[in-house]
Parts: sequence; C-alpha cells; structure tokens
Amino acid sequence: MMMILSKLKKAVLLFCLLIVIAACAKGGASRGQFQGYALEKTEAEIVDKFGKPAEVDTKNPTRIVLTYHKRTFDADNNDTVDPTTRVILEKNKEGKFVCTSFEYL
Repeated sequence: MMMILSKLKKAVLLFCLLIVIAACAKGGASRGQFQGYALEKTEAEIVDKFGKPAEVDTKNPTRIVLTYHKRTFDADNNDTVDPTTRVILEKNKEGKFVCTSFEYL
C-alpha cells in the first residue's frame, strides 16, 4: 500500500512539473504573471526581467510602447500564446516612465 502511494505521489509531482514546463515553453509567462511583475515598473526593470523587446516605440512624447512577440499566454483560453504583447509606459507623479497598461494582440 505504501509503495502505491509513493508511486502516485511521484506521478502527480511529475505531472505538475510537466505542466509548468509546457506553460513556460508556450510563451514564457501567463498574462497575470507578466502583468503582476511589469505593472508600475520602469522600462529597464521590464527589459531586465523579460528581455529586449522586438520594438520600442518612443514617437509619442507622453508614452513608450514596448512590443514583445510570443512572450505571454492566456491561461483562461487553453494557454493560447499571445502573438503580440504591448507594454504601455506613461509618466508617473515623479515624471518617470512606468508600466500602466497592456495590450494583447
């Protein structure tokens, strides 16, 4: 009986590990994880955590848009990878650009 429980525990642990690995392989971070980290962070902090974006749009002097490709996935939609994730940075009270919102395309 103890041997069966031990094998069952190992199987459950392996299954959980495979789910985590599969999720990471699909797009890096869930939308919630990405947002939880990036919100109110500076461009440098976001780039340090998630890597260099595919594009950086600084044409608008009041905001910066970082564009990432296939870095996030939608956990509420069968872990579908987001082709494009845009991170919007706007000036805070101190005048520093920080993340204020996201767009998933």
